Amino acid sequence: MKSALFLTGLLFLSSAQACHAANWLVERVSGVAWAVAQGREQVRLQPRMSIPEGVTIATDASGRVRLVSDGNAMMVSPNTRAVVVPARRSGETLVV
Repeated sequence: MKSALFLTGLLFLSSAQACHAANWLVERVSGVAWAVAQGREQVRLQPRMSIPEGVTIATDASGRVRLVSDGNAMMVSPNTRAVVVPARRSGETLVV
């Protein structure tokens, strides 16, 4: 898996970079994908798992993840690492 941080195939229904949500919910997973929190073991993603801010989503060559939150959705493509981080404004989430 590439060590660089990539975020491809990102779809925001709100068409904005920042989305109003603190936690994302895994709606669908195909292939292999993990949630990685700093200082903890990676956990294989399953539908209906909650992804809080600060957790890295990582996919392998076959992995895809659809995340939803508060009317927003995004797709994490294969060979991707994405981190949901707190935005500077209250009530928003920024995906890096």
